[in-house]
Amino acid sequence: MTPMSCRATATALFLALLLAITTTRATAKHRADSSKYFLFIEPDVTKKSDAPVDDELTQSLEQALSMAETGTSDYSNPKCQGKFNVGSGYRGLHFSEDGQVSSAVDHRLPNGLITNSLSVHYVRFYRPQIPRTEMKKLKDLHEFMVKKYPGQSKNLASINQRPNSDQGETEDDL
Repeated sequence: MTPMSCRATATALFLALLLAITTTRATAKHRADSSKYFLFIEPDVTKKSDAPVDDELTQSLEQALSMAETGTSDYSNPKCQGKFNVGSGYRGLHFSEDGQVSSAVDHRLPNGLITNSLSVHYVRFYRPQIPRTEMKKLKDLHEFMVKKYPGQSKNLASINQRPNSDQGETEDDL
């Protein structure tokens, strides 16, 4: 082996090891409570929807995420109800069970909820698995976005007239 190919091999191995060390999978803390933390969940990949749900709730979350501040939070601490460090970042990435990659930061939405970059993906493809506490936060976020940014979000009335099938499961179901 030439010195250059040894260096390339060593670099590739180092990067693979670094990624393996700084990547989390099912070890992340999940939250479905009344705190400001939103959609820190890990839904069952076998229940992923084939068809994405692109309704007013999804659009409002997408809009809010595009306006969010980035930083880190202490979501894994059950005593913490909404700590956020603007401008900070994590040292690794999180992969959902279906292969989606999150960013290395959390996001504080305009209404103060703190979430991750996979939140829109969860709302789109795992709606029935979203706990009721998180569905309430999603609907509250939508109402906030409609009031704060009129004309950019659709009317909540159409959502409130839907049957309870989009209520999601309880936190005990996850």
